[in-house]
Parts: sequence; structure tokens; C-alpha cells
Amino acid sequence: MLTIDFLFASGIIALIATIAVFFAIIYVESMRFSVRVPGFRRRKRLLIPVKFVYFTYIFFISLMFALDILYIIQTIGKVFYARGIAILGTYDEWGNAESGIMYFLQPIYSPHDWIPALMETPHEPWEIALRILISTSMLIVATILSAFLWIKLTEGLEEKDIMRMVRSLSLPIRKDFQIKAIKRQIDRRISRILVLECVIFCILYEILNMFGSLGNVSVNLLLAVSIAYGFYEEWMFWAFSER
Repeated sequence: MLTIDFLFASGIIALIATIAVFFAIIYVESMRFSVRVPGFRRRKRLLIPVKFVYFTYIFFISLMFALDILYIIQTIGKVFYARGIAILGTYDEWGNAESGIMYFLQPIYSPHDWIPALMETPHEPWEIALRILISTSMLIVATILSAFLWIKLTEGLEEKDIMRMVRSLSLPIRKDFQIKAIKRQIDRRISRILVLECVIFCILYEILNMFGSLGNVSVNLLLAVSIAYGFYEEWMFWAFSER
């Protein structure tokens, strides 16, 4: 008989979640947004499709920073609890928050953290739902703030990246002012792109944690698929350009 314990213990759910997230990442990697470039022709503007995930590396750096922030918060709660102060919450022998505000601030790491039939310490459904909502929201907000901080400390997409993008799309753009116009348009939209990208990838990360993944490597899986797809696009570009 197929039970929840069997489905998770056998890795069937983890396999399904991994495959679903894999194709979701491929879809996101293939997304494009259009940038209008003035001055291409008289009274006309050129629409250039730009990869949505030109800024993926920023997300992964921001995600790791956000996870560190959440880990530090839990460490503070554990230090208080170890000194006999349970005002922030209580912890079990494995270091997992069981009650208090720290329970709601603790990220979801596995199905055992939110499925009642698999939980070591039972909780009310509203407590589980509130924990998922708060922890996911904190992860998204921390990742977005980290991404904006990274953007402020860097120059964003450089002109050499724009030139490479133009060559990969076989676009008839050669003038410097057109390259600079593309860069200005991308820099203008980068805030909205980053917010949307952080929300999408954080949700995919949470799905992998909630339902499990093959090897229990949520972040590594997201990064590996993004890198592999990037290599695939590079190979396709050079393969077709040599013909």
C-alpha cells in the first residue's frame, strides 16, 4: 500500500520534485525580455531579446548570503536556549526549534519539518502553514536585499557582455552609442528583473526542501542545472556559428 512514509522514504516524491524543478529551471533559463534600442534606424526602434537569467550568479550569491542570515538567527536562539533562556523558543537534541518565535523563523529543510505524519514533534496545521509562510517570505526578502546590495556595489552588466549578447543574437549593431543604449535599458530594468528572479528561484528552492530532492542538494541542484544549461547554449551558439 502506498503511504506517505513509503513515498518519501523510497525517494519517489524526491524524484518527481527533482524532475519538475529541473524542467522549471530550464523554462526560466530560456525566458527572454525585450529591450528597445533607439537610433537603430530613422524613426524606428530595435527590440532586442535579453536572457532573463543573465543575472543568475547574483541570485545564487544572494541566496547563500540570505541562508547565512537565517542560520545566524537560529544560532542566536540556540545560544539563549543553551543558557536556560527559552524566551525565543525551545530546541530538541538535534538543534531543531520546537516552539517559540524561532520555530516560525526556522527554514524548511525537509518533508519531516512540515508533513504531520512525518514530524517528530507534532504541531497544529496553522502553525505549520505560518512557519512555511514566514520562513519563505524571510528567505525571499533577504535574498532580494542581498541582490540589491550586490548590484549597488558592482557596475551591473558590462559593455563587453552586451557585445557578446549582440554577437550571439546575430544583430546588426556596431555603433558604440547603440551598445551603451542597450546597457542603459538593461540597467533600468534590472531591479524588477532581480525581484522576479529571486522570487521564482526561492520558491523552487523551497519546493526542493519541502518535497526533497535526489541527494538532498537543493542549492547545488539549482546551480548545476543553470550551469549545465549555460554550457548547452554556448555549445549550440558555437556549433551553429561555425556552419
